[in-house]
Amino acid sequence: MGRTLGWALFLAVSWTWCIGMYLPNLLVRDGGLPFFFAFFIPNVVGAASVGFVLRSRARSSAFVAVMRSPMLWFSAVTIAFQVYFLSWKMTDDLRFGILHLPAGIAMGALVASVAALLRGRVDWVPALGTLLCTIVAGVLLVSQPPEVVASEPVSALIGLSMVTAIGFGLCPYLDLSFNRAVQHAPSPPAAFGVGFFVLFAAIILVVTRGRAIWTPRDAPFEMGIDWALGAMGLHFGAQAAFTVLAHSAALAALRPDGAIAGMTESADETVRRRPRLRVWMLLPAIIGLAIGGGVPFLPRVDLPGFVSPIGPGEFVYRLFLGFYGLVFPVWMLVSLGRRVSTDRATLAWLLGVCVVSGPFLWVGSIGRDEVWLIPGVSLILLAGAYRFMTRTPVVSDQA
Repeated sequence: MGRTLGWALFLAVSWTWCIGMYLPNLLVRDGGLPFFFAFFIPNVVGAASVGFVLRSRARSSAFVAVMRSPMLWFSAVTIAFQVYFLSWKMTDDLRFGILHLPAGIAMGALVASVAALLRGRVDWVPALGTLLCTIVAGVLLVSQPPEVVASEPVSALIGLSMVTAIGFGLCPYLDLSFNRAVQHAPSPPAAFGVGFFVLFAAIILVVTRGRAIWTPRDAPFEMGIDWALGAMGLHFGAQAAFTVLAHSAALAALRPDGAIAGMTESADETVRRRPRLRVWMLLPAIIGLAIGGGVPFLPRVDLPGFVSPIGPGEFVYRLFLGFYGLVFPVWMLVSLGRRVSTDRATLAWLLGVCVVSGPFLWVGSIGRDEVWLIPGVSLILLAGAYRFMTRTPVVSDQA
């Protein structure tokens, strides 16, 4: 029971990255609480489903062996995204001499990193330290009641729900840290069920604008905005740093047959995998750091199809989201039921579907005219269905 709860904590914290921490705030700003629920429900259900669908070491190893390349790219983009987010937020405030959020980010990242260093592994102990930072932020943010705008038209809600459904329904399966949990948790369904239906759901409801569901309109106590910014920075830094550490550890533990070593892997095995770490962890981190450090100095972005101009930081943030709403879901859909995910036909389908459906998702997600997400996601689903129906059936079943 204790190991299962440890994995549940690890899962909840490792999935609370800069999408779960920040996207709900943008969605509530743009479409009110209906937009928040369009994010919240698919996210919780999709992440939890991994433990019930894969559910065993054999199934997960077989899946990882086929989807190895998309998973490596998923981890690389995710690491770059976390570092970009922290770099953007810190630089955006530091250039105006605002120190509270950057100081909180630095402190939170330090807590997660030092906890992992002292522990000697990325498991429930640094996850607990990270969660404590989030609890602190959640308590202090009660002093800042979130503003909620009026709802958008139903068509916009349908479009957003469709893209979050495919994104959160498929992307969790490409997460190496999730597959590591499936392969080593005593009961994957229990670990994923508690991790997401309880812990992760609570985190999202406490430290995002989704807390408008339960927090009072009038703050029960007063606290300066500087303290709230510092607390939010603490949450941002700890959670993003833990996600980077979790993906880096899973990358180091990945084996050619799809197995992912447990938390007690020997040092010599990790050393032999360092070249892969440099490619899939260090390079994305450097790229994310550079983009995040430069983007605050760019002008606001206003392109054809945009509902209104958006800041350069949010523009790049939404570009990153395109990997999780378009590229990775398409890659997974066109690979389902096949023995490899990097053959020429699969990559051609990946490119073709992204080119055809991409403009619709550009206007719907980047331009924030969500109704255009409906045809875009429909094209993705049709392409995925055709590829699946025309597959050559795989005889063996390693359930």
